[in-house]
Amino acid sequence: MDSCCTTTSTSASSSTSASTTTSAGASAVGGNDESYFAGYNQVQMHELMLRDTVRTEAYRCALAPSVVGGKVVLDVGAGTGILSLFAARAGAAHVYAVEATDMASLAQEVVAKNGFSGTVTVIKGKIEDVEIPQKVDIIVSEWMGFYLVHESMLSSVLNARDRFLKPEGVMIPTTATIWCAPAQLTQFHQEHIEYWNNLYGFDFSPVIPYARTAATHTASTMVVTVLPDDLLSKPEQVAVIDMKNDALNDVSFFWNACTFDINKTGTMRGVALWFDVTFPSTLPPTTLSTSPMCPPTHWKQTVVHFPTDFAVQSGQKASFSVSITSDETNKRLYNISIEAMADDQEPGANDADEGMPDHPQGCDCLPCALVRAFLRGQTEDS
Repeated sequence: MDSCCTTTSTSASSSTSASTTTSAGASAVGGNDESYFAGYNQVQMHELMLRDTVRTEAYRCALAPSVVGGKVVLDVGAGTGILSLFAARAGAAHVYAVEATDMASLAQEVVAKNGFSGTVTVIKGKIEDVEIPQKVDIIVSEWMGFYLVHESMLSSVLNARDRFLKPEGVMIPTTATIWCAPAQLTQFHQEHIEYWNNLYGFDFSPVIPYARTAATHTASTMVVTVLPDDLLSKPEQVAVIDMKNDALNDVSFFWNACTFDINKTGTMRGVALWFDVTFPSTLPPTTLSTSPMCPPTHWKQTVVHFPTDFAVQSGQKASFSVSITSDETNKRLYNISIEAMADDQEPGANDADEGMPDHPQGCDCLPCALVRAFLRGQTEDS
């Protein structure tokens, strides 16, 4: 959940389709289990999350007496113990706080300091390896990473559900949704592209093509704050996760073909992704959202940059195939693919497939423009 370090590649399959694909990791908590847990062994990491009042207050409200009173609760990835303490204070019969890092010892001290040692049992270990003495009524976890599934903690939570949750039990949160929308990314463009136009009174604009290539090839998936005015359309859903019923196989691959109705004239420079989760504590359920249109959180938004800018007009349509796939060699990473689609293209088709039309040379549709930008980048790199 800290700053994101990425390895990216941009590929084009033909003159009529193109995609940007990113393998996203994290400098302190991605890559493999050892570095992942090492990241969460740092107090600064937990301070960052606890200071996120939007996040923490949403969980406090979700763990209300009407929800957890008299219930047995399992807290997966308990950290310093804040969610376990919320549950205990709300009247839970017992709370099992499972934490894989050395923070478990600190959580035990915090629990004792607040007088809940008789209610909260802290267990050090990976949830996949530990045992608890009874089935639970509620599983709570703050498992979400950037673009929801970064770091792949979700699989651990589902493992706990399958092993420890009663059939009538409750998952907190209950559902999770990934959203995306085309964006102008004005602030990033000003700070990292237009910056080169006037540097200490000199014109460094020859650097701009290389800066743009760097943004696309080496950092195309970034965690930034996207301003509401940067969004060029209403968002579309990429995926919805049912925490009570979805299986592990259901959360290794997400895909949707999204068509956006552009609602303002501007410059499309990439696609922004974010998520929201819902809690069962109120009717209608409370929602914790990381949307650009909601109060900011430490998750911010995840952005995939295009290799070129696209001028768009209000009333225009823009279509993309969006996929998020668990990496085969490193399960802590996901590959994000954004493929521009022509208006007459069937989702997932390329020029060798039936349903993918031939486009004339010089066509200015989104897929063709992406291919030309990709080829220009390859030429500059060589």
